[in-house]
Amino acid sequence: MVTPSDASTDADVDRGAALRLSRPSVRFTPVRRWVVRTVSELHAVRGEVRDEVTHGARGGGDPQLDQVADDAALIATELVTNAIRHGRPPVLVLLLRDDARFLLSVGDRARGSAPRLAGTRPAGKGGFGLHIVRRLSRDLGWFRTGAAKVVWAEVGPARFTGRHGLPG
Repeated sequence: MVTPSDASTDADVDRGAALRLSRPSVRFTPVRRWVVRTVSELHAVRGEVRDEVTHGARGGGDPQLDQVADDAALIATELVTNAIRHGRPPVLVLLLRDDARFLLSVGDRARGSAPRLAGTRPAGKGGFGLHIVRRLSRDLGWFRTGAAKVVWAEVGPARFTGRHGLPG
C-alpha cells in the first residue's frame, strides 16, 4: 500500500533528493528491448515505445492507452537521456507489461551514485527530467545489479491508483 510519505514532495526539489532505492513491486512480462548508444537514437525508441504501448500487447488500439503511450514515450526519452549523459553507454532499455500497466527500465554501466532529483535551478538550466518522470509515473525507483545501475518507472491508465496521486 502506498502512503503519502512514500511519494517525493516539493521539498525534495530543494534538497536534490535521491530516488527511492527499490525494485518494481509488480511482476511484469517483457515486451521489447533496445540498446541505445547515443541521444540521436532516441527518436526511433520513442516512437517504438509509443507504438508498443498503444498497439502491441492487445493487437489493436485502446483509446485509454493513448495518453499512457505518450507518457511512456516521454519517460523513455528522459530516462535514456539521463543514462547517456550521466552514465556509461550503451544503455539497455526494457519495456515490460502487466495488464494495462507498463514498466520502463533503463540501465547503464555506471553503478556509482544514486540518481537524484535536480535541486532548485534558474530557468533554462535544465536538469528536470526526473521531475517530469516522477510526475508522469505511477511509481519510480532505481537499483543496482552486478554490472549496472537501473532506473525504472511504471505507467498506466487513470483507473490504477498512482503512487504520486496523479492520474497516469
